[in-house]
Formats: sequence, structure tokens, C-alpha cells
Amino acid sequence: MKSKEKLILFTADYPYGKGETFLENEIQFLSNHFNEVLVVSSSSSTDKTRKTPQNVRTQLFRSKDSLKKYLALLDLNFIKEYIQNFFTNPLKNKVAINSWVFASQLAIEAQENITANTVLYSYWLDDKALALCILKSKNKQLKITSRAHRWDIYEEEHLYQYLPFRSFLFDKLDTIYSISVDGVNYLKSKGASRVQLSRLGTIQTQKSIDLQSIEPLHIVSISYLIKRKRMDLLLDAIVLLENMNYPVKWTHFGDGPEMQALISKSKSLSDKAVTFKGFVSNSEVLSWIGSNASSCVLVNLSESEGIPVSMMEAMSFGVPCIGTNVGGVSEIITNEYNGILLSPNPSADEVANQILSYLQFNTEKKNRIRKQALVTWEDKYDANKNFTIFCKELLSFL
Repeated sequence: MKSKEKLILFTADYPYGKGETFLENEIQFLSNHFNEVLVVSSSSSTDKTRKTPQNVRTQLFRSKDSLKKYLALLDLNFIKEYIQNFFTNPLKNKVAINSWVFASQLAIEAQENITANTVLYSYWLDDKALALCILKSKNKQLKITSRAHRWDIYEEEHLYQYLPFRSFLFDKLDTIYSISVDGVNYLKSKGASRVQLSRLGTIQTQKSIDLQSIEPLHIVSISYLIKRKRMDLLLDAIVLLENMNYPVKWTHFGDGPEMQALISKSKSLSDKAVTFKGFVSNSEVLSWIGSNASSCVLVNLSESEGIPVSMMEAMSFGVPCIGTNVGGVSEIITNEYNGILLSPNPSADEVANQILSYLQFNTEKKNRIRKQALVTWEDKYDANKNFTIFCKELLSFL
């Protein structure tokens, strides 16, 4: 049943462009629990690529280029951060200035949409969450919260190992919802006290799941093709397997700057061993996995992760996962229970050997692993459970 409350959701892309496909599940639940949802997107695209529920309206935010925007730098909260950076690493202040100016402009624009009984929710613990904190510094009655995923948590991954205004965010946000236990622990180690676990989830699109494995093995991967995803490493491992007379098929979903180099490199493999699908809709990806689940293993070799939504989606079909032990990946993969957990920085030999070990499991063990993958999804990553609980949490702020 819908309440009378309003939600303002701040996103990086959704529902424009290609990003944040995983929000397509959550928005259905948000729209069912709030009478009105406003999505404020800072996307660089003006192409609205996703349909939204009837009670969801969208608004594009653009930072305005004028000298007046720098007046926001007179705020005492900014000056405090600036002085701290000056004595530790003055180079951080370029990041801080850009962050504060963007957030201040977003706060001004968001202010016009706030009414009574409004919850403000940032999908990322970044400049959009900072905008909410700027608003709350002027109106303590506001209810503000943010999710936290991966890049918006781990400071070591950023320029100067710096994410701006962490103390300010931790002080003002009513709650921070990390999608992983690893993220919760990291944020607490950095001084956040009001942080708790709120897992993402996926919707099971195939009601009847056949948990009987068949051969030959078909590897599937889903990611934007950038160096951090290390898909070149997977290609090297597949070459090694083929040289050992253990050929496998590999289908990749997603495009990116590394795509052409991978296509060229894959020409050394036998015909039709590798297929690059490029960017396709999430529904097409799920349809493909559903049709090929009995022979599939999802592989993710990223050097940094929160908890990949692609793994949740795969496990909802009983598809085992092979992934690097980084971020929250060990929270979804238990080695030889529902997949295989690799070292954080595996070699191509390690990847090939671990894929080979799965290939050599007997049928009974493969079937058991597939069943346990499905059980993992049912216990931890069912969208109906997780997002219903999350929506009730948001409403509890009011």
C-alpha cells in the first residue's frame, strides 16, 4: 500500500543513458511504497532510455557555468575541509572545490522540490549525498540518506586516496546503507557510525529452474570493458584452456574502450569460441542466461567490487560464479559451495586452472553447486525481500 510520502532519488544516470541498470528493479518497489517519486539525474545524456512507473517523474540536473557558483566556497563547512587539506595535501583541494561547487548547485535545485513528508535519497555516497548534507546543515528537520556501493566507499582507489567531505557526510546523513558487509566495516573504520547493511537484489525472471548441468561449459561475463574489469585476463585463460585441449565458449555482454582490443586478440582462438554481444538491455541479458543456464558459469575478474549485481542475477538461475576475492565478493561466493573464489590478483594460469577444476567436477557436484547458487540468491539477494525491507526503512524516517 502506498503512503502519502514523497521520495526524491538522486542518480548519476538513471533513467538516462546506459548506466545504473540495477536501479530498474529497485524503482518498482520505491514507486509502490511512495505516493510520488522524483528522480534527479546528473546524467550527461539527454536520452531517456528506461521506462519509469507512472508515479515517477524525472528531472535532469546540469551544473551551471558562472562565477557566482563559487560563492558557495564561503561556507564554513567547506573552509574547514580546505584548511585540513592544506596541511595534509593541498592538491586534494582541487577535488574538494569541484565537489562542493557541484553539490551546492544541486542542493539549490533540489530545494525547490522538497515538500512536507519528503525523504531525500542519494544512490551514491558522493557529491549527490553531499548536496543532501548541505541542505540538512540549513534545515535539521530534513530526512536524508544514501546508499554506498564500491567506488564511493574505498578511498584508496581515488586520486590522492581521497574522497571529499567524509566527516561531513558521516555527521549529517541519517543512515548510510552499504550494499556489502565489507563496505559497512570499511565505513565504520573511517568514522561512520550510522551505517548498516542493505543488500541489493534481483527479480527472478524464470519461475522453473532446471538445476541439471550439461556440457560443454559456457562462460558468461557482464561488464563495461575497462582495464579494471580485467577481461583480457579471462581471454588469456581461455587461450590456455584451448591449448590444453579444454576448449570453452565465452559470451560477453557489455561494451567499452577495451572492446576492440579484446576482439582483435580473440582472433587467435578457434572459430565461434568468443562472442562479444556489446551493449544490450538487461532483459536481453537475463533471457540469454535463462536459456543457457544449464551449461553456464559467470566469471568476474574485476580488481575491485562491491557485490556484483550480475552475480545475483546469475545465481537466480542457478548459475555458479567464479570471481576474485575483492570487496564484498566473498559475501556472495563461497568456494566450491556455489562457485569458485579466486585470489584478488590471479594470474591467467590460476584462472585457467580454476575453470578447469570446475570442468572436472563430476555431474553430481556441479548440480549441487548450481542448487546452492540458487539457495544463495533466495537467502540473500531476492529483490522482493530486500527492497521491501529497504523501502520500509526509508518510510520509517518519517
